[in-house]
Amino acid sequence: MRQIDLLIVEDEDKNYRLYEQTIKAFNRETGVTIKPERAKDLVEAEKLLVHHNYDAAIVDIILKTGGTEDNADGVDILRKIVGKLRFPVFVYSGNPGLINGEEFEQNYFFKIHARDGIEFIELLKEIVKIFQTGITNVLGGKGKVESYLASLFWNHLIHTMDYWQDNSALREEKDYEKILLRYTIFHLVETLYRTDTGEHEIHDPSEFYIYPAINDNLFTGDIIEIETEKYIVLTPACDMVLHKNHKRKDENDPLMVRNASNFIAAKLIKWNRLKDEKNDFNEISSASSSIIRGEFKKHIKNTVNRYHFLPPYLSFDGYFIDFQDLHSFSIKEKPVYRILASVASSFMKDITARFSYYYSRQGQPDMDMEAIGKKLLDEQSKILKAKDLKKDSDGTAATE
Repeated sequence: MRQIDLLIVEDEDKNYRLYEQTIKAFNRETGVTIKPERAKDLVEAEKLLVHHNYDAAIVDIILKTGGTEDNADGVDILRKIVGKLRFPVFVYSGNPGLINGEEFEQNYFFKIHARDGIEFIELLKEIVKIFQTGITNVLGGKGKVESYLASLFWNHLIHTMDYWQDNSALREEKDYEKILLRYTIFHLVETLYRTDTGEHEIHDPSEFYIYPAINDNLFTGDIIEIETEKYIVLTPACDMVLHKNHKRKDENDPLMVRNASNFIAAKLIKWNRLKDEKNDFNEISSASSSIIRGEFKKHIKNTVNRYHFLPPYLSFDGYFIDFQDLHSFSIKEKPVYRILASVASSFMKDITARFSYYYSRQGQPDMDMEAIGKKLLDEQSKILKAKDLKKDSDGTAATE
């Protein structure tokens, strides 16, 4: 594990010396390497945040400006980190009440601790736990995302700059920068999918979902809850996208509309509530017969046409999409729904393809395939027997 770079904003020398001693002891006992860097006031903290990348920060609230006057400058430091920089920050102060709870909402990456309410070493343990997830190593200022972006800049954009410079019509687009941003993201995704070895990578359920959902505008792939039932929206994206209402006559007409007047959603069945003609997965366990466990594996591997498996993630239990249990909801009537999550587009493509295939199956009249198969095998046997007889005949003739 690489070194953890920790910013500590603390004006009191005695407090910082105590923190340093605790970090040294913690490093010895755990084998972790935490390297602290100190800022005494707002000015020093601003300089360090501009010129250095950190994995975490611990901030005091009351700081001496210029070493003399007490100010709540720690709050200004929080404003420069929370929501802007990609590392966790913890307040460790004798005056935690000075922080406005409405401006700074506590979460996994931002927590407020009174100095007399928690030992400093507990903060270090929490920082290490977050660091070990790899989040700051990937998304931090010196993480892999930055490395990929640098590679894109120097290895890809240099070959396409003529397009970006010469395409004046594109530059006049209102969302020109958004186009460039999408271009960047698509390249990053493609880079991640194409490994150096060319091997197929196994994905994690966390990659399957966008959670929490990005916004409240219903879209293809959204997993929704209506009353107590769960559904997934399967209406094609081209019908669900919002666009300007060119037929708007007055303020009563909506500004934005969809092509679809209704949206189609398939019901979700909790994995252990699925019952088909032969199996009841509510009864399944690791000790169940190999036959029922085999059937269960077929279902979660999506080899059964009627169902598609959605893996469990956080509070979302594993579910099956039932392509037969479809429901139509009026967009105009605005059904009361809650968006629980969205299926990521790279996974949604397969769901859409399987849904389309399920309803495009044509089938054909039944034939006696057993009789046809027997006839083919009998004919093949005759051919092989004739070949063997010819070999024997040719061998006898050569001997004579």
